[in-house]
Amino acid sequence: MKAPTAHKILSALQSKGYLYFGQDSKSGLFIRLIERAGSTEVVMEVPIAGRIVALGEVTDFPKELGHFASVFVGAAPETVFALAVSEDIP
Repeated sequence: MKAPTAHKILSALQSKGYLYFGQDSKSGLFIRLIERAGSTEVVMEVPIAGRIVALGEVTDFPKELGHFASVFVGAAPETVFALAVSEDIP
């Protein structure tokens, strides 16, 4: 009997919802483990919709500046976004 390859194992875990494969322009390809403690967990691509500068002002909003994947409990994708900190905030 032939042992399964790493690719087959990772694909099986992804299809069952335990792994999330994503791609980001800054970090490249990534794999995220999804913990199954609750049944309402949702993996979402969170859009980065603007920046926050040192004085706390929001700039470039609303503008698609990228995205990242995250796991949320009970959230709807259309209600989630992020802001990137573009300068050190004192």
